[in-house]
This record gives sequence, C-alpha cells and structure tokens, in this order.
Amino acid sequence: DNVDTFSTNYLCNEFLDDTDRGVFERMKHENPRKYAVAGLGEWGVSEGLVYENFTVKPFDINEVKRSPLSHNIFGLDYGYTNDPCAFIAASVNTKDKTVYIFDEHYEKRMLNSDIAQMIKRKGYAKERIYADCAEPKSNDDLRRLGISRITPSQKGRDSILNGIATIQEYKIIVHPNCKNTIAELSAYRWDTDKLGRRLNCPKDSDNHLCDALRYAFDEMKIYIPKSIPPQSDGAFVWDV
Repeated sequence: DNVDTFSTNYLCNEFLDDTDRGVFERMKHENPRKYAVAGLGEWGVSEGLVYENFTVKPFDINEVKRSPLSHNIFGLDYGYTNDPCAFIAASVNTKDKTVYIFDEHYEKRMLNSDIAQMIKRKGYAKERIYADCAEPKSNDDLRRLGISRITPSQKGRDSILNGIATIQEYKIIVHPNCKNTIAELSAYRWDTDKLGRRLNCPKDSDNHLCDALRYAFDEMKIYIPKSIPPQSDGAFVWDV
C-alpha cells in the first residue's frame, strides 16, 4: 500500500530536444509497433519480432466467423508440465489478406480428456483442428474422446520458416480477449548469436500459440479460392 509505480515515456521527458522527439515522431509513422514499445513504453519487444504485422482491436466475432469471404481455422499445440497446452481459433479473409484471431486457450497440466472437454465447451468439436504431428498418441486420444477431426500438422524441411513466411503475408488482428496471444506476438522474436546478430530462425520461447497458429494455417493449403467472377457478390467459391 505504500508503494507507487510510475511509467514514463518520451512525451514527458524534459531532457529530450526537438531532434530526439523528431526521431519518435517519425517512428510513429514508419514503425508503429516499435513506436508503441520504445516510444510509448508498452510491454513487448521493440525490434526483431517475428510478426510485425499484428494489431490489437475489438471486432464482431460472429460477423467475422460467418463472413462468406473468410475461412475459420483451428490449431493446437500440446504441453503439460513446463509448457502450456495452447489452442487458437482464427478466421482468414483471403481477399484482403487478414487474419482475425478470436479465441484461445492457454493452460498447463491439461490431460487429453481436459483438452477434449475444453474444445467441446467452446463449440469446436466438429471443426478440423490441426495439432502437433509429434504427438500421435495424443491425437488418437482426442479422436477417441470425440474430437474426430483432429489432424496432424505437416512438418518437413523448413516447415517452420515456410509457415512463418505464409502468415507474414497477412495482416493479423487480435481480439483484446486473447491476452495470451497478444503477449506471445509481442515477444516472439528472431534468435540472435553471441554477437547479437539476427539468425534466420525464431527463438524457441513465447511460441506456443504462435506454433498453434502455424499449424492451423495448414487448413489454407486445402482451400484454394477461385477467381471472382466480374458480376459476383465478391464471395469466394472454394475448391477442395
């Protein structure tokens, strides 16, 4: 009760001159994500983020999920003692290249029966959910527990980098309710060597929901939108 906490940023730093302030003002327009962290003092990493293309803002979840231009995708990354089980739900609009992340689950020490109950409770039991292919026993368990469309993710040479590159082509909009996703996207960064030089691989931390999102994007390899007829209402017709 006898402790006060204060946060400051460049706007109230009396020791900065106009040149210093100009650096942040340019940053506001040229690199909004870096500005939010380095300029305004918001939590996160100012440089080296894997996904610079995300924003947090409210949207109508039902409207996004039901849009004829969108396809809903679901991903699951297993964990237990040290790592959480991470589930993510998103809607991909392929016309304007936007991903809307609208639901998540993030919890340690979940048995497969707990995971199945969580998915059923959220209403996603009939959806195709892409899960880590390194856990075939868990995938079989979930099918036995009623999550019949659980599907192993596709892994192979450079699958992580290719998956990241695909997601980077989209704008990512995260609903404010998805607090763990926001925290991960704000911290998921490229790894560096001992000299601080950036490596071409992501750091293996703060990545459980990010991995689940990458698995979920396997769904987009199945659905390829046809070109939109000139007189159509803009809705895609999907080829399977």
